[in-house]
Amino acid sequence: MQSLENLKVVVDYSEHGNSDSNNSNSAVIALERTKKERLSIIPKEYENDEDVRWLLKYFNEPEQLIDESVESRRDRLAKFLYANKNLLYRLKEFNPLNTSDRTENNQDYINPKEEESDNNEAEEEEEDFYTPATDELIQARKYIIKYSLIESEQRLKKQKNMASKIDIPTEIKRRRAYNKQLQSFSLVGSQIASTRPVSKISISPKGNYFATGSWAGDVKILDVNSLDIIHNSSSGPVTVATGGKIGGLDWNHTGSHLVSGSENTYISIYHYQNDLNVFKAISSFKAHDQRVVTTKFHPSDKYIASASFDTTWKLWDLETSKELLLQEGHAKEVYSLAFQRDGALVCTGGLDNLAMLWDLRSGSLLMTLSGHVKPIYTMDWSPNGYNLATGSGDGSIHIWDLRKPGICGKILAHNNIVTSVQFEPVNGECLISSSYDKTINIFSSGNWNKLTSLKGHTDKILDVSFTNNSQYIISSGWDRSVKLWEMKC
Repeated sequence: MQSLENLKVVVDYSEHGNSDSNNSNSAVIALERTKKERLSIIPKEYENDEDVRWLLKYFNEPEQLIDESVESRRDRLAKFLYANKNLLYRLKEFNPLNTSDRTENNQDYINPKEEESDNNEAEEEEEDFYTPATDELIQARKYIIKYSLIESEQRLKKQKNMASKIDIPTEIKRRRAYNKQLQSFSLVGSQIASTRPVSKISISPKGNYFATGSWAGDVKILDVNSLDIIHNSSSGPVTVATGGKIGGLDWNHTGSHLVSGSENTYISIYHYQNDLNVFKAISSFKAHDQRVVTTKFHPSDKYIASASFDTTWKLWDLETSKELLLQEGHAKEVYSLAFQRDGALVCTGGLDNLAMLWDLRSGSLLMTLSGHVKPIYTMDWSPNGYNLATGSGDGSIHIWDLRKPGICGKILAHNNIVTSVQFEPVNGECLISSSYDKTINIFSSGNWNKLTSLKGHTDKILDVSFTNNSQYIISSGWDRSVKLWEMKC
């Protein structure tokens, strides 16, 4: 038997062609490469051992270990920086070796053990960016507080009165009859409204006329019953900056003013008098750095909100066209925006798949609604004040109840992007939606079941809306048409 002393020890694995040896050799090479990468990660200005010691101390790491060599200490710093690469950005912005306070009492130490929490705090700080309140913004918030208190009180009284008088069997029969009426909608009219896709429609509060905006950049007024174009362009002392798709379109609550936002970053405000046949632009101004995709009147009609591809939304004074609030928060483009009926809250939806709920009275972010897996393109509040519907690129509609966390309803609404959602304007008893799948769907708000699907567009539908009496639905889309749907029962 051969003794252990005579056993041959192989140290050069390259001489052996088996796979295990090759794997071992590769592992050694990879290990050396990783070590070189670690060592190279240390900036060149930190060469000598004194700098290495001080940096370790700066990062709350032991300055020296027992029997540690200069090379080992440098390798330990390299391993630390390799595992915490985000600290390199801080070192580039702030070189602690060049500061005058390089002492044991330095207050600028970075604690790597707290780095993760520091990053989270930084993200929260970025999300919680607020505009310093100007006198105009403070006055606006005071007004919104008073307005929302009155509106919410009236809404709650109405809801309590309805709840006290409700008879369940009678209510069930009424809802069944109403759902049957909703199933009777049919196409009664169609009109080509532009040379390019009609991106937005907004029906006047009285329901006798509506506005359209298109990708050609034009804004028109049409008659609801005949679909005839009443005004093809605006007149007046203000020249509207044309160019680009119309992204936002909304009437105030008297139908006297219309606001639009477009791809050219401008917001335009129009004055309309139906009895005098006057439609004129009274203000047009640059509102954002990038495309404006949504514009909405505040329920009080004193303010306007806009959402943009520059990842912000803003609040404007209608009378002066002055910016009151610039709000960040979304990581990507802000695409949709909607005011709660009381006027206290506003919700924004973005291409970051999130909806954010803001308190206009304080300017604070109340909650972030997450659940969609694709961008949120549309949203609407129910008249009840606490339900919110959001439509997404994933084809789903989520129903949120702000009185409790999480999603209270998920509707698999369409096979493509949901482009528009709207609650029935009076009581919110149903929800309509439009989609790139060329259909309009109507859902019962009692159980979120689909009641009917309307088909008539030959291409993607971009917008849909109820008239205030819910007798008509108007839709628009890529086929350049607007279509009128009527409830027959």
